[in-house]
Amino acid sequence: DRSPSRGLGDVYKRQLYIRADQELLALCSRCPGMEIGRDIIPVLNYYESRNAAELTGKIRSIPAFRGVKAPMVLREQGWAPDFASRYFTEDVPLGTGPICRLAEKLGVPSPTLHSFVEWNTSMLDRFSPLQEKS
Repeated sequence: DRSPSRGLGDVYKRQLYIRADQELLALCSRCPGMEIGRDIIPVLNYYESRNAAELTGKIRSIPAFRGVKAPMVLREQGWAPDFASRYFTEDVPLGTGPICRLAEKLGVPSPTLHSFVEWNTSMLDRFSPLQEKS
């Protein structure tokens, strides 16, 4: 398994995805002019699912997602996340991070999104691509 979240069941991962989506929706609902359902669509609605199990099935059934692999590298111990990937160096620090700061400013709880940023930061601190030896 080449997933950085191996060991976590697919349904559990989708539950995290749904919780993060709910936090983002809560934040967007506080933004003037932003309408849920018009400007931003809840993930369960978008994928026509009622829960994490249905969402998992739906995502697995989409052919375009079949070729998408987690950014991984083969190390002596086996497969590990590739912390030099833009997913870790750009997407979280420049995407999810600012979303969390805005949520804090507006008083919108976002513990799931914050946990993503905290995990990413701790991994980058431990496994910075700059610290790796070629």
